[in-house]
Amino acid sequence: MAENLRLSENVPESLKDHEHLRYVDQMPLAVVNGYRPANMADVMGQRVVTSGNVQKNWQFNYFDTVDGCPTHPDGSFKVVLDCDLLMTVNPQTILVNGALPLEDKVYKSLQGVNFSKKDRARFTGKYLTEKQAKNNRVWLTLAREDQDLLNRNAEAVFKYLKDTHNLDVGMAVILADAQSAPELRAWCLSRFVDVRSGACGYCGFDDDGARLVRVGAGGAVTVPRSGAQKNNETSLDAKVSVALDSGKSFRHNGRLYVPVDESALVPQ
Repeated sequence: MAENLRLSENVPESLKDHEHLRYVDQMPLAVVNGYRPANMADVMGQRVVTSGNVQKNWQFNYFDTVDGCPTHPDGSFKVVLDCDLLMTVNPQTILVNGALPLEDKVYKSLQGVNFSKKDRARFTGKYLTEKQAKNNRVWLTLAREDQDLLNRNAEAVFKYLKDTHNLDVGMAVILADAQSAPELRAWCLSRFVDVRSGACGYCGFDDDGARLVRVGAGGAVTVPRSGAQKNNETSLDAKVSVALDSGKSFRHNGRLYVPVDESALVPQ
């Protein structure tokens, strides 16, 4: 956990002209001059070690990360921490449906924690209780096997959900549907509202309004976004929230996302 991170209110001059950036636009800015892109554990750490308005900034904004979420047509997926391949994306990167297409051999070569189709049905696609979140293998992997970090995040999330909305489920792990070929997306940690601090692996690298935080010796800065972009993100989070609550499908960027009851899945 990088406890010295801070969410800067004063964006450096070099970033002030980049409000409308996508992930592919922001990544080159996040890997220059000794910086590195923040990962899921970095953001999770800041949500529990900070206080006051700084903590609210970390808890009530979503953050894209450098942790990779590659998926395979067979329904399996991986968690690739600090994914080197993600650090190479740029505005010229060829995307398919917002994702980085992968050859099967490249998918297999990515070093990470493997999750099977059965694991996908067990650990993803539904809201979790606090106990389930603390014991979810995907969440623990994203927390870098730091059980205390995961526990403190879950406790903070569920206290907020209970006190503010009288809810006792949240922290869903949500993936894009498996495609006809392997693809790579990045894990995003959503806000305490909307998707209820979910781990999201479905966002497109060409979507406006990405929020990558870069970590350096002086802390961390983030690229600001316009109100229109924030409204677009709220709309997407709302769609996912409704889908999880009601079991209804929704469309985003030309793709149909359909919640599936795990009892309908064919055992492998």
